[in-house]
Amino acid sequence: MGESRSISTTCKICGKAMRVFKYRLDMGEGKYCGRSCASKGLYLEHPEHRERVSQACRVAAKLRAATPVEAPCKFCGKLFYPMPWKLRVRGDRVFCSRSCAQKDLWATRPDIREGASARMRKMSAGKEPWNKGKAWSAEVKEKLRASWTGDGSRKENFKKIRGGNGSVSATEALVRKILTRRFLWNFAIATGSPRGEGYPTCYKLDFADPEKKLVVEVDGASHNSIERKDADAKKTAWLSERGWKVLRVSNAQVLSMCGISKLTELPTSLPTERSFITALK
Repeated sequence: MGESRSISTTCKICGKAMRVFKYRLDMGEGKYCGRSCASKGLYLEHPEHRERVSQACRVAAKLRAATPVEAPCKFCGKLFYPMPWKLRVRGDRVFCSRSCAQKDLWATRPDIREGASARMRKMSAGKEPWNKGKAWSAEVKEKLRASWTGDGSRKENFKKIRGGNGSVSATEALVRKILTRRFLWNFAIATGSPRGEGYPTCYKLDFADPEKKLVVEVDGASHNSIERKDADAKKTAWLSERGWKVLRVSNAQVLSMCGISKLTELPTSLPTERSFITALK
């Protein structure tokens, strides 16, 4: 039935044989076999369209080839280098970043600022604040004041103890001073196991000597749970099967070897790498 309503014809551009419904030919359509030929036919039948597209391409190429000019940010006054067309379109309202543009918008459009504040008040209406409206106690304020040295750095007694996920714990920092450069920190070994097969895609080793296949793992308090002990045993077994020797040391053992009882104390002397490794074997 569809064959009787279609007519055999050829594409006006490439001459390819095709079948087109008769009503499309009556409407002046169905001249081309595809979008590519239709675009070429549009260029041939309508020179003004071709000229508009060519002009747009020339303008775009000219804009890309333009040299950035120096201009000050309207909000912070910082000198930056926008494209010339931005200065022509926006005048002096050019900003060095989205942050400055947003701050200028809030400063010059109080209606937007008030609208945002009203929406925030509506969203928080009836909800209890996280601190229940209570101010910090004098003890907490004093502890916060004592945790800063005044130059923007944290005091030793407030340095974080936990590590992992690319961060160095205070205990790992001590071990890092003991071991030489042949031990690579946070060394990754690909397991070759896809996700969901019981093994991670790679194991991260605290300190590893790839040449001698020696690993030093620093275990904090989080390694005392049953689940973590099972995971550590599985990791050690996987490494041992591939010729690696795994030495595990706890935070308490590291402090003891350094002659201190807590991280707030400064070690007077550090053990040598040889004595440290020997004590773990």
